[in-house]
Amino acid sequence: MIDRRRLLALAAGAPILALGRTTAAHAPPAGTFSIAPGQEFAANSYVHQKLPADAPIDPNSASYVMELDRQVRTYSGGVVCVLAGEAPVYIVGPNQPTCKVVATSGDERAPILQARMMAVPIPDPNNFVVQEGDDHAATIYQPSTKTLWEFWIMQKTGAQTTDSAGNVVDEWGCRWGGRMDNIDQNPGWWGPAADPPSVGFTFGTSGSGLPLIAGYITVNDVVHKGRIEHPIHMVVYGTLAGHWSLPAQSTDGGDTSWSSFPDGAWFRLDPTLTDDDLASIASSELWRQILIAVRDYGMIVRDKGGGVGVYAENPANPAYGGVDPYLPVAPDSNAFCTTWGVSFPFDKLLTLKLNLQP
Repeated sequence: MIDRRRLLALAAGAPILALGRTTAAHAPPAGTFSIAPGQEFAANSYVHQKLPADAPIDPNSASYVMELDRQVRTYSGGVVCVLAGEAPVYIVGPNQPTCKVVATSGDERAPILQARMMAVPIPDPNNFVVQEGDDHAATIYQPSTKTLWEFWIMQKTGAQTTDSAGNVVDEWGCRWGGRMDNIDQNPGWWGPAADPPSVGFTFGTSGSGLPLIAGYITVNDVVHKGRIEHPIHMVVYGTLAGHWSLPAQSTDGGDTSWSSFPDGAWFRLDPTLTDDDLASIASSELWRQILIAVRDYGMIVRDKGGGVGVYAENPANPAYGGVDPYLPVAPDSNAFCTTWGVSFPFDKLLTLKLNLQP
Protein backbone atom coordinates (compact mmCIF):
# COMPACT_ATOMS: atom_id res chain seq x y z
CA MET A 1 0.00 0.00 0.00
CA ILE A 2 1.30 3.45 -0.85
CA ASP A 3 2.08 5.84 1.99
CA ARG A 4 -1.07 7.97 2.36
CA ARG A 5 0.78 10.99 3.74
CA ARG A 6 3.07 11.20 0.72
CA LEU A 7 0.24 10.95 -1.79
CA LEU A 8 -1.84 13.52 0.06
CA ALA A 9 1.14 15.85 0.01
CA LEU A 10 1.39 15.35 -3.73
CA ALA A 11 -2.27 16.21 -4.15
CA ALA A 12 -1.54 19.49 -2.42
CA GLY A 13 1.22 20.23 -4.92
CA ALA A 14 4.30 19.05 -3.02
CA PRO A 15 7.06 17.40 -5.10
CA ILE A 16 7.43 13.65 -4.86
CA LEU A 17 10.51 12.36 -3.08
CA ALA A 18 11.74 10.11 -5.87
CA LEU A 19 14.81 8.27 -4.65
CA GLY A 20 17.98 9.10 -6.52
CA ARG A 21 16.36 11.78 -8.69
CA THR A 22 18.26 14.80 -9.96
CA THR A 23 17.38 17.30 -12.65
CA ALA A 24 20.49 16.83 -14.76
CA ALA A 25 19.62 17.43 -18.40
CA HIS A 26 22.00 15.07 -20.20
CA ALA A 27 21.02 11.81 -21.86
CA PRO A 28 20.10 9.00 -19.46
CA PRO A 29 21.88 5.64 -19.47
CA ALA A 30 20.16 2.58 -20.84
CA GLY A 31 17.18 1.36 -18.83
CA THR A 32 17.37 -1.63 -16.57
CA PHE A 33 14.52 -3.75 -17.81
CA SER A 34 11.50 -3.79 -20.08
CA ILE A 35 8.50 -6.00 -19.45
CA ALA A 36 8.90 -8.57 -22.24
CA PRO A 37 6.61 -11.52 -23.13
CA GLY A 38 7.98 -14.85 -21.98
CA GLN A 39 10.67 -13.11 -19.96
CA GLU A 40 8.82 -11.00 -17.39
CA PHE A 41 5.63 -13.08 -17.11
CA ALA A 42 4.28 -15.67 -19.53
CA ALA A 43 3.81 -14.68 -23.15
CA ASN A 44 0.08 -15.41 -22.89
CA SER A 45 -0.34 -13.44 -19.65
CA TYR A 46 -2.81 -10.55 -19.51
CA VAL A 47 0.28 -8.40 -18.94
CA HIS A 48 1.20 -8.75 -22.61
CA GLN A 49 -2.21 -8.83 -24.30
CA LYS A 50 -3.56 -5.80 -26.12
CA LEU A 51 -7.22 -5.26 -25.30
CA PRO A 52 -9.59 -6.09 -28.16
CA ALA A 53 -11.70 -3.20 -29.38
CA ASP A 54 -14.83 -5.12 -28.39
CA ALA A 55 -13.67 -6.14 -24.90
CA PRO A 56 -16.84 -6.57 -22.76
CA ILE A 57 -17.80 -3.52 -20.69
CA ASP A 58 -19.21 -3.87 -17.18
CA PRO A 59 -22.91 -2.98 -16.77
CA ASN A 60 -21.89 -0.62 -13.94
CA SER A 61 -19.06 0.96 -15.91
CA ALA A 62 -20.44 4.50 -15.74
CA SER A 63 -20.88 4.33 -11.95
CA TYR A 64 -17.34 3.07 -11.42
CA VAL A 65 -15.91 5.82 -13.65
CA MET A 66 -17.90 8.40 -11.71
CA GLU A 67 -16.53 7.00 -8.46
CA LEU A 68 -12.98 7.18 -9.80
CA ASP A 69 -13.57 10.79 -10.88
CA ARG A 70 -14.98 11.55 -7.42
CA GLN A 71 -11.91 10.10 -5.72
CA VAL A 72 -9.63 12.21 -7.92
CA ARG A 73 -11.54 15.39 -7.08
CA THR A 74 -12.11 14.62 -3.39
CA TYR A 75 -8.87 13.00 -2.27
CA SER A 76 -6.25 14.05 -4.83
CA GLY A 77 -7.08 17.70 -5.27
CA GLY A 78 -8.08 17.03 -8.87
CA VAL A 79 -4.67 15.58 -9.79
CA VAL A 80 -3.40 12.13 -10.62
CA CYS A 81 0.33 11.72 -10.01
CA VAL A 82 2.80 9.56 -11.86
CA LEU A 83 4.42 7.95 -8.84
CA ALA A 84 8.11 7.25 -9.38
CA GLY A 85 9.01 7.19 -5.70
CA GLU A 86 7.71 3.67 -5.11
CA ALA A 87 9.69 0.45 -4.56
CA PRO A 88 12.94 0.63 -6.55
CA VAL A 89 13.74 -2.31 -8.82
CA TYR A 90 17.24 -3.77 -8.58
CA ILE A 91 18.45 -5.99 -11.41
CA VAL A 92 21.20 -8.35 -10.21
CA GLY A 93 23.56 -10.59 -12.13
CA PRO A 94 24.05 -14.35 -11.81
CA ASN A 95 27.05 -14.07 -9.47
CA GLN A 96 25.55 -11.72 -6.90
CA PRO A 97 26.27 -13.11 -3.38
CA THR A 98 23.18 -14.05 -1.41
CA CYS A 99 22.20 -13.70 2.22
CA LYS A 100 19.24 -14.45 4.45
CA VAL A 101 16.53 -11.84 4.86
CA VAL A 102 14.76 -12.29 8.21
CA ALA A 103 10.95 -12.59 8.18
CA THR A 104 9.96 -10.19 10.97
CA SER A 105 6.14 -10.36 11.11
CA GLY A 106 6.20 -12.44 14.30
CA ASP A 107 2.95 -14.21 13.38
CA GLU A 108 1.92 -17.41 11.59
CA ARG A 109 3.07 -15.97 8.28
CA ALA A 110 6.73 -15.67 9.28
CA PRO A 111 7.78 -19.33 8.73
CA ILE A 112 5.98 -19.37 5.36
CA LEU A 113 7.86 -16.30 4.17
CA GLN A 114 11.15 -17.24 5.81
CA ALA A 115 11.45 -20.39 3.71
CA ARG A 116 11.51 -18.18 0.62
CA MET A 117 13.99 -15.64 1.95
CA MET A 118 16.99 -17.80 2.83
CA ALA A 119 19.17 -16.78 -0.14
CA VAL A 120 18.40 -13.30 -1.46
CA PRO A 121 20.88 -11.59 -3.83
CA ILE A 122 20.84 -8.14 -2.18
CA PRO A 123 23.16 -5.76 -4.02
CA ASP A 124 25.52 -4.14 -1.49
CA PRO A 125 23.58 -4.95 1.73
CA ASN A 126 25.49 -2.28 3.65
CA ASN A 127 24.16 0.50 1.41
CA PHE A 128 20.92 -0.96 0.01
CA VAL A 129 18.19 1.67 -0.55
CA VAL A 130 14.48 0.98 -0.13
CA GLN A 131 11.38 3.11 -0.73
CA GLU A 132 10.99 6.18 1.43
CA GLY A 133 7.87 6.70 3.53
CA ASP A 134 6.06 4.06 5.56
CA ASP A 135 6.23 1.07 3.21
CA HIS A 136 10.02 0.62 2.90
CA ALA A 137 9.40 -1.58 -0.13
CA ALA A 138 11.90 -2.90 -2.68
CA THR A 139 12.09 -5.36 -5.56
CA ILE A 140 15.05 -7.50 -6.60
CA TYR A 141 14.99 -9.24 -9.97
CA GLN A 142 17.57 -11.79 -11.17
CA PRO A 143 16.94 -12.54 -14.87
CA SER A 144 19.55 -15.32 -14.98
CA THR A 145 17.57 -17.42 -12.48
CA LYS A 146 14.16 -16.05 -13.55
CA THR A 147 13.49 -15.07 -9.94
CA LEU A 148 11.77 -12.03 -8.47
CA TRP A 149 11.67 -10.94 -4.80
CA GLU A 150 9.38 -8.30 -3.29
CA PHE A 151 9.79 -6.85 0.21
CA TRP A 152 7.51 -4.77 2.43
CA ILE A 153 8.71 -3.00 5.58
CA MET A 154 12.28 -3.92 4.67
CA GLN A 155 14.75 -2.55 7.20
CA LYS A 156 18.12 -3.34 8.67
CA THR A 157 17.81 -5.49 11.78
CA GLY A 158 20.87 -3.96 13.46
CA ALA A 159 22.72 -7.29 13.31
CA GLN A 160 25.25 -8.58 10.81
CA THR A 161 25.30 -11.75 8.78
CA THR A 162 27.62 -13.56 6.40
CA ASP A 163 26.74 -13.76 2.72
CA SER A 164 27.40 -16.68 0.38
CA ALA A 165 30.81 -15.23 -0.56
CA GLY A 166 31.93 -15.08 3.07
CA ASN A 167 31.54 -11.32 3.46
CA VAL A 168 30.23 -9.93 6.75
CA VAL A 169 27.36 -7.60 5.80
CA ASP A 170 24.42 -5.82 7.39
CA GLU A 171 21.40 -8.05 7.99
CA TRP A 172 17.99 -7.06 6.60
CA GLY A 173 14.49 -8.09 7.62
CA CYS A 174 11.07 -7.66 6.06
CA ARG A 175 7.54 -7.83 7.41
CA TRP A 176 6.12 -9.40 4.25
CA GLY A 177 6.88 -10.00 0.58
CA GLY A 178 7.54 -13.00 -1.58
CA ARG A 179 9.81 -14.90 -3.95
CA MET A 180 8.50 -15.63 -7.43
CA ASP A 181 10.25 -18.49 -9.23
CA ASN A 182 10.05 -18.99 -12.99
CA ILE A 183 8.78 -15.50 -13.65
CA ASP A 184 8.90 -16.25 -17.38
CA GLN A 185 6.00 -18.69 -16.86
CA ASN A 186 4.09 -16.71 -14.25
CA PRO A 187 0.56 -15.57 -15.25
CA GLY A 188 1.09 -12.10 -13.76
CA TRP A 189 0.09 -12.48 -10.11
CA TRP A 190 1.35 -13.75 -6.78
CA GLY A 191 -0.02 -17.10 -5.64
CA PRO A 192 -1.50 -17.96 -2.25
CA ALA A 193 0.88 -17.98 0.68
CA ALA A 194 0.30 -21.65 1.56
CA ASP A 195 -0.75 -24.90 -0.03
CA PRO A 196 -3.67 -25.38 0.37
CA PRO A 197 -4.45 -21.63 0.11
CA SER A 198 -6.72 -21.61 3.15
CA VAL A 199 -4.40 -19.35 5.15
CA GLY A 200 -6.12 -16.41 3.46
CA PHE A 201 -3.28 -14.21 2.21
CA THR A 202 -1.03 -13.99 -0.83
CA PHE A 203 2.64 -13.29 -1.31
CA GLY A 204 3.92 -9.94 -2.56
CA THR A 205 3.61 -6.40 -1.27
CA SER A 206 0.38 -5.14 -2.86
CA GLY A 207 -3.11 -5.40 -1.43
CA SER A 208 -4.31 -6.98 -4.67
CA GLY A 209 -1.65 -9.68 -4.99
CA LEU A 210 -0.36 -8.17 -8.25
CA PRO A 211 3.44 -7.96 -8.71
CA LEU A 212 4.80 -4.43 -8.69
CA ILE A 213 6.77 -4.69 -11.93
CA ALA A 214 3.75 -6.09 -13.81
CA GLY A 215 2.29 -2.59 -13.99
CA TYR A 216 5.21 -0.19 -13.61
CA ILE A 217 5.74 2.38 -16.34
CA THR A 218 9.45 1.71 -16.97
CA VAL A 219 12.27 3.97 -18.08
CA ASN A 220 12.81 1.69 -21.07
CA ASP A 221 9.14 2.12 -21.97
CA VAL A 222 9.01 5.89 -22.04
CA VAL A 223 12.58 6.95 -22.85
CA HIS A 224 13.98 4.23 -25.10
CA LYS A 225 11.02 2.42 -26.66
CA GLY A 226 8.69 5.41 -26.72
CA ARG A 227 5.66 3.25 -25.96
CA ILE A 228 4.14 1.34 -23.05
CA GLU A 229 3.07 -2.15 -24.11
CA HIS A 230 1.39 -3.46 -20.98
CA PRO A 231 -1.32 -2.43 -18.51
CA ILE A 232 -0.50 0.32 -16.02
CA HIS A 233 -1.15 -0.19 -12.31
CA MET A 234 -2.90 2.49 -10.30
CA VAL A 235 -3.51 3.40 -6.67
CA VAL A 236 -6.91 4.74 -5.60
CA TYR A 237 -8.28 6.09 -2.34
CA GLY A 238 -10.68 3.22 -1.59
CA THR A 239 -11.76 -0.15 -2.97
CA LEU A 240 -14.61 -2.58 -2.39
CA ALA A 241 -14.58 -4.67 0.80
CA GLY A 242 -14.47 -8.45 0.67
CA HIS A 243 -14.19 -8.92 -3.10
CA TRP A 244 -11.66 -8.49 -5.87
CA SER A 245 -11.69 -8.88 -9.62
CA LEU A 246 -9.23 -10.95 -11.64
CA PRO A 247 -6.34 -10.55 -12.28
CA ALA A 248 -6.21 -9.38 -8.62
CA GLN A 249 -5.87 -12.23 -6.15
CA SER A 250 -6.86 -10.51 -2.90
CA THR A 251 -7.98 -7.20 -1.42
CA ASP A 252 -7.47 -4.92 1.53
CA GLY A 253 -10.45 -2.77 0.53
CA GLY A 254 -13.01 -1.57 3.05
CA ASP A 255 -15.65 0.33 1.04
CA THR A 256 -19.25 -0.91 1.04
CA SER A 257 -20.95 1.63 -1.25
CA TRP A 258 -22.80 0.19 -4.27
CA SER A 259 -20.58 2.32 -6.54
CA SER A 260 -17.28 1.03 -5.07
CA PHE A 261 -15.06 -0.82 -7.49
CA PRO A 262 -12.77 -3.67 -6.36
CA ASP A 263 -9.05 -4.23 -6.45
CA GLY A 264 -8.37 -5.51 -9.94
CA ALA A 265 -10.93 -3.17 -11.56
CA TRP A 266 -9.70 -2.55 -15.10
CA PHE A 267 -10.29 0.80 -16.80
CA ARG A 268 -9.57 1.64 -20.43
CA LEU A 269 -10.11 4.58 -22.76
CA ASP A 270 -12.57 4.28 -25.63
CA PRO A 271 -10.74 2.33 -28.37
CA THR A 272 -12.14 4.64 -31.06
CA LEU A 273 -9.89 7.46 -29.82
CA THR A 274 -6.99 7.91 -32.24
CA ASP A 275 -3.35 8.58 -31.39
CA ASP A 276 -3.86 12.14 -32.61
CA ASP A 277 -6.90 12.52 -30.35
CA LEU A 278 -4.84 11.50 -27.34
CA ALA A 279 -1.83 13.60 -28.34
CA SER A 280 -4.08 16.66 -28.40
CA ILE A 281 -5.11 15.95 -24.78
CA ALA A 282 -1.69 15.05 -23.38
CA SER A 283 0.34 17.65 -21.49
CA SER A 284 3.70 15.99 -22.24
CA GLU A 285 5.26 13.15 -24.20
CA LEU A 286 5.01 10.99 -21.09
CA TRP A 287 1.26 11.56 -20.84
CA ARG A 288 0.78 10.90 -24.56
CA GLN A 289 2.32 7.47 -24.03
CA ILE A 290 0.27 6.86 -20.88
CA LEU A 291 -3.03 7.74 -22.57
CA ILE A 292 -2.28 5.47 -25.53
CA ALA A 293 -1.43 2.64 -23.14
CA VAL A 294 -4.67 3.18 -21.18
CA ARG A 295 -6.57 2.87 -24.45
CA ASP A 296 -4.69 -0.21 -25.70
CA TYR A 297 -3.88 -2.08 -22.46
CA GLY A 298 -5.83 -0.31 -19.72
CA MET A 299 -4.99 0.52 -16.13
CA ILE A 300 -5.65 -1.88 -13.27
CA VAL A 301 -6.36 -0.98 -9.63
CA ARG A 302 -3.46 -2.47 -7.66
CA ASP A 303 -3.68 -0.76 -4.27
CA LYS A 304 -5.43 1.79 -2.12
CA GLY A 305 -3.72 4.83 -0.68
CA GLY A 306 -4.15 8.53 -0.02
CA GLY A 307 -5.33 9.51 -3.49
CA VAL A 308 -5.18 8.43 -7.13
CA GLY A 309 -1.99 7.83 -9.12
CA VAL A 310 -0.26 5.57 -11.62
CA TYR A 311 2.99 3.77 -10.83
CA ALA A 312 6.36 4.21 -12.54
CA GLU A 313 9.76 2.62 -12.06
CA ASN A 314 11.79 4.33 -9.35
CA PRO A 315 15.11 5.65 -10.74
CA ALA A 316 16.88 4.89 -7.45
CA ASN A 317 18.52 1.96 -9.25
CA PRO A 318 22.28 2.69 -9.40
CA ALA A 319 22.19 1.94 -13.15
CA TYR A 320 20.83 5.44 -13.67
CA GLY A 321 23.75 7.12 -11.93
CA GLY A 322 21.68 9.74 -10.13
CA VAL A 323 20.38 11.16 -13.42
CA ASP A 324 16.64 11.78 -13.83
CA PRO A 325 15.99 9.39 -16.73
CA TYR A 326 12.41 10.63 -17.23
CA LEU A 327 13.40 14.23 -17.85
CA PRO A 328 13.52 13.99 -21.68
CA VAL A 329 9.84 13.03 -21.85
CA ALA A 330 8.41 14.57 -18.67
CA PRO A 331 9.14 18.29 -18.36
CA ASP A 332 7.31 18.30 -15.02
CA SER A 333 9.35 15.42 -13.63
CA ASN A 334 10.62 17.33 -10.60
CA ALA A 335 7.14 17.00 -9.17
CA PHE A 336 6.37 14.05 -11.48
CA CYS A 337 2.72 14.89 -11.20
CA THR A 338 0.15 16.20 -13.65
CA THR A 339 -3.58 16.95 -13.65
CA TRP A 340 -6.41 14.86 -15.00
CA GLY A 341 -9.26 16.93 -13.60
CA VAL A 342 -9.64 19.14 -16.67
CA SER A 343 -7.84 17.36 -19.49
CA PHE A 344 -8.33 13.66 -18.82
CA PRO A 345 -11.32 12.45 -20.85
CA PHE A 346 -13.36 10.79 -18.11
CA ASP A 347 -16.31 10.81 -20.50
CA LYS A 348 -14.31 8.38 -22.68
CA LEU A 349 -13.21 6.10 -19.83
CA LEU A 350 -14.77 2.62 -19.60
CA THR A 351 -14.67 -0.18 -17.02
CA LEU A 352 -14.04 -3.65 -18.38
CA LYS A 353 -16.43 -6.36 -17.23
CA LEU A 354 -15.52 -7.39 -13.70
CA ASN A 355 -14.67 -10.99 -12.81
CA LEU A 356 -15.50 -10.79 -9.11
CA GLN A 357 -13.96 -13.14 -6.57
CA PRO A 358 -14.37 -14.98 -4.28
